[in-house]
Amino acid sequence: MKRLPRRVSEKTGAPDPIFLKSAPRQDGIGLLLSASRTDRGPLRQLATDEISKTVWLGILELSERVFWPKILPSGLLDNRAAKDLAAMATAAADILEELAFFDSPEISRQVEFAGMAKNRWPVNLSLGAKKNVTGAILEGAEKAKAYLVKIRLGEAPAHALKHMGRDTSIFNRAAQLLLQGLLDLKVRAIPTKMTSWFRDLYALESPMTGANVGKWWSVGKRWMDEQWKKNPDLFKPLIEACRIEGKKLAGEAPLYGSEIRAHIIDLRLKRSFLALVRPSVL
Repeated sequence: MKRLPRRVSEKTGAPDPIFLKSAPRQDGIGLLLSASRTDRGPLRQLATDEISKTVWLGILELSERVFWPKILPSGLLDNRAAKDLAAMATAAADILEELAFFDSPEISRQVEFAGMAKNRWPVNLSLGAKKNVTGAILEGAEKAKAYLVKIRLGEAPAHALKHMGRDTSIFNRAAQLLLQGLLDLKVRAIPTKMTSWFRDLYALESPMTGANVGKWWSVGKRWMDEQWKKNPDLFKPLIEACRIEGKKLAGEAPLYGSEIRAHIIDLRLKRSFLALVRPSVL
C-alpha cells in the first residue's frame, strides 16, 4: 500500500499540531483498557487469583534481572529490567489514582478499602488513614520523600502525558501534548527545509529541565504562533475553556485577535509549559 505524504507546514515543515484537539480528552485509563482487550485475550479467561500470581511472578523475574542482568544472544547485557519494572509500577499507581476518584462510588470504595490495608506509598492514597497514634507522621512518608528528592522529582517531566486525568486543567494537558509533539519532531521529523525553527529544535538538550525549559518553550511558542495563523480551529478547545473579563472568548472575538492569541499562548499555555519542570513541594 502506498503511503500518503504527511501533511506539513509550508513554512517550517512541522506537522499541524492536531494534538491540541485531544487536549480535553478524559478517562485515559478507560481508553487504555479498551485498546488492550485483544492483547489481553488469554488473561481475561483467568481468575483474579491466577492473574495476581502471574503478575507477581513477572515482577519478581524483572527484579531478579535488575540484580543479575540477562545475557542477550548478542553477548550484551540486557539492562532494560529496571526501566520496565519502573514503567509497570508507574502504570499501576496511575490506574489506582484514576480509580480512587472514579465517578462510581462502588469502584472508589473498593480502591479505598484496598489502600487502607497497605502502608506503602503510592498504594495508600488515603494518607490521613495511615497516621500513627500521635497523628504527626505518616508511616513511610520520610522514606518516600527522601526517594522523591533523590530522583529530583519535578525537574524533568517523567512522561509527557502525566496530566491526563479528569480534573487536570486543559492547559496542563495541552502543555504536556505540546512537549510530546516537540519530542516526536526532534526524533522523527524530516524537514522539507532546514529553517532556523528546526535548527533550534534539533539543538535543544534532552531532557527538558529547569535550566533549559526557556529554550524549549521558545521553540514551542514559534510553532504555536505559526499554527495560530495557519490552523486557528485547532485552538478552539483552549479558547472555549478560557474567559477574559468574564466573557467567553469563543464566538465573541476573532480567532486571529492578538489579545486572544497572547492570552492563550503567551500567558496560559506558557505558564503550564514552564510548570512541567517546576520542582514539587514535598
